[in-house]
Amino acid sequence: MVEPSDLVKYGFIPEFVSRLPSITTLAPLTIPDLRRILTDVRGSLISQYTALFRYSGVDIKFTSAALDQICRKASERGGGARGLRGIMENLLLEPMYEVPGSNVRYVLIDEDVVLGEKPAMYWSKGEGTAFRAAWTNEERRKRVRV
Repeated sequence: MVEPSDLVKYGFIPEFVSRLPSITTLAPLTIPDLRRILTDVRGSLISQYTALFRYSGVDIKFTSAALDQICRKASERGGGARGLRGIMENLLLEPMYEVPGSNVRYVLIDEDVVLGEKPAMYWSKGEGTAFRAAWTNEERRKRVRV
């Protein structure tokens, strides 16, 4: 690997060498890294989409299995953290179109939704208890599988 001092020895002036971009290698992001990016960092994608839906008076929840599957997809695509946004946009395209202006007040995204096996689940105003029960059941089902 060429070091800046090698370029100076070869005859480049230091002022020019300092203007060259630095290149480094990085390890690929792991699935737990992607999960932290998706959920834990300030301004995470999950918090952004939760706020976006909240502007329309809608509560959106993602199961743990759904979040894990989103991260697995991003890892398989090799897009890193930027790949998460594309996956989220594809995943939430239909709910973002269907929900505003409708009577939907609750949206649940589970692993099957991420895998494309079924559409997002919707509940209307007054069905919050059923929505929370469905989310709890999905979380329990995931723990049983693990």
